[in-house]
Amino acid sequence: MVNNVLFGKVNVNFIDCEPEKSKGYFKEDILKIVRDTNKLEYPGIISEKNKYEYLYHLSDIRGNVVRWLPIKQGDRVLELEAGCGAITGALLEMSENVTAYCDCATDAEIIAERYSNCKNFVVYAGDSSLLKDLNETFDWVIVRNPRLLSASEHLAGKKGRVIFITDNRMGMRNLAGVKAEGESEYFTGVEGKSDSGFTFAGLRKLLSTTNFSKAQMFYPYPDYRFMKCLYSNSRLPKVGELVDNGLNFESDRLDLFSEKEAFDACCEDGSFQYYSNSYLVVLGNPVDVEYARFSNDRAPEYGIFTTIENTPEGKKVCKRPLSEASFEHIRNLEKYYKMLCEKYAGSGLHINKCRLTETNGRPGAEFEFVEGVELSRVFDRLLKKDDLDGFYSLFDKYVKLVGYNEGAGITDLDVVFSNILINGDDWTLIDYEWCKEGSVPIKETAFRAIYCYLLEDKSREKINQDLILDKLVLSREASEDIINDEVVFQKRVTGRNLSLGEIREALGVKSVNPIPLVGKIKDDSGIYKVMIYPGKGDGEFTEETAYEIKDAYVDEKTAHITATVCKENSVMRVDPLDAPCLVTIREAKLGEEDFPVDSKKYVLSNGVRIGKNNFVFATADPNLYFNVDGFIHDEDTFLYLELEVIPLAPDTAEAVSKNIKKFF
Repeated sequence: MVNNVLFGKVNVNFIDCEPEKSKGYFKEDILKIVRDTNKLEYPGIISEKNKYEYLYHLSDIRGNVVRWLPIKQGDRVLELEAGCGAITGALLEMSENVTAYCDCATDAEIIAERYSNCKNFVVYAGDSSLLKDLNETFDWVIVRNPRLLSASEHLAGKKGRVIFITDNRMGMRNLAGVKAEGESEYFTGVEGKSDSGFTFAGLRKLLSTTNFSKAQMFYPYPDYRFMKCLYSNSRLPKVGELVDNGLNFESDRLDLFSEKEAFDACCEDGSFQYYSNSYLVVLGNPVDVEYARFSNDRAPEYGIFTTIENTPEGKKVCKRPLSEASFEHIRNLEKYYKMLCEKYAGSGLHINKCRLTETNGRPGAEFEFVEGVELSRVFDRLLKKDDLDGFYSLFDKYVKLVGYNEGAGITDLDVVFSNILINGDDWTLIDYEWCKEGSVPIKETAFRAIYCYLLEDKSREKINQDLILDKLVLSREASEDIINDEVVFQKRVTGRNLSLGEIREALGVKSVNPIPLVGKIKDDSGIYKVMIYPGKGDGEFTEETAYEIKDAYVDEKTAHITATVCKENSVMRVDPLDAPCLVTIREAKLGEEDFPVDSKKYVLSNGVRIGKNNFVFATADPNLYFNVDGFIHDEDTFLYLELEVIPLAPDTAEAVSKNIKKFF
């Protein structure tokens, strides 16, 4: 039985099922959201709800996995198992001629309400076995269930393409300790105990059972659900590119090794394909795209995506808007190109050619594909060889080239080293999104480039920053102002949007490295000792008056401390651990009064303050000093503290302290 219901302009065909029969409390809420709110409000709702389900079903990032495909207006698109429509929206942006198939009536109702203004959008709800009765063929069929591949092949016909998307059950994140999607246990996919995707070999075996003669492999990163980059066999990731790891949203994870370093090793030896977290396969005629990168975490007016495409004329780089809000940002690029060409004429610094295009009323910017090596990688090679003289000499050349014609009416604020390609003697500025009409001193833009370069990798710390400041004739105070300006700039670019890392942090899911914990059980039990040193007016502390707070640690990182404060005490010294550590003061009271832990007058330490109530100690004898002299206590009282104490490896503590001192 087929029951046809119209939701706005969308026709929904309920096959052997009824609308509103299978709603649960969560789906009821999603239905209310898509019915009553604009999609521009979804980021705020995701933040407010602070649950993975809302992120998964409402995040615009979900659509990235198909947004790069060359789907044209008028193309007939079929999405199978469309769920609540997170990916469907991207398909409808490219072609309104979309058909979605949902497993249940509830999803069909949600997806129809979500896109109720799309007149050529058709929705089916019911058992997927009924797909065989569809007497239509489509230009594109999107499928994630391997059991639907044979039906997909039939529905694509001879000229259509099937896009098959799946997880790699042996992906790097699963090996490192992330549970497979929907699984309650660790490593079930790795051990072959769950249906959580395919290995690289298993996927090739599956594809060999289809009748397609061509299969084009792509690698969504970090995975297909929240894809930020897409790689292919023509453009595999490079060492140092895969840094967005650890993005577990559904549950806590283990952290068994550094995914970045493991990925770097795979990129170096050519084994990345085996450990990609997800796979996307284009079955049928190949597409021209070989790489894509998305910037969803920006404010809407700056949201774009970039592709590298093969054309009969050769490779090209394309930038396109993610929404109408960023049309102007794209259109400005051609203007910036012309102004930068005028500024750098005769300098020896080439500007990557740009021309504007328009497709279906949406602007785009096309750039030449420039061969070469990023200046950042050239710098890395010099540092790896400890060739600091070579580094500083090349940096001088960078400053001279980029600072050419400094008083011109245009400045590229983002002349970071990765935006400059070197090919022999040719230097080319390939990306100039962030230009400002007017002049900014080269010492400011060059220092920003160094600052960003250092933040990306701690192995770059061997650079003498004082020497860099001398070369730029820049004071320490001025450099701190530039860093503060960078924070403001990044906030302007991102607007109210949260990055995936910030969303993960808000969700409260944890990463646990069990290896140090094992060592702690064996070797470190003696470091969990809290000592109190009462001090008088002279500020001296003696072992004779010191005492230990027994059983202060209620678990392996939380200490509850109650120390008697006599009326003659002016300072109370607290030693929370016998090891380098990170300390957070969660609560502090002197008697019944809250103690001002954010005040540098009342709380001092022999470590480095890195926040209002956070301290890092590179010493094995960390001390916190609580100045109680400024509080009236005419009689004996007590100091109560709740501390979070995390032991650190000595080199880690030293590196954190060193960097904080340098930049802040």
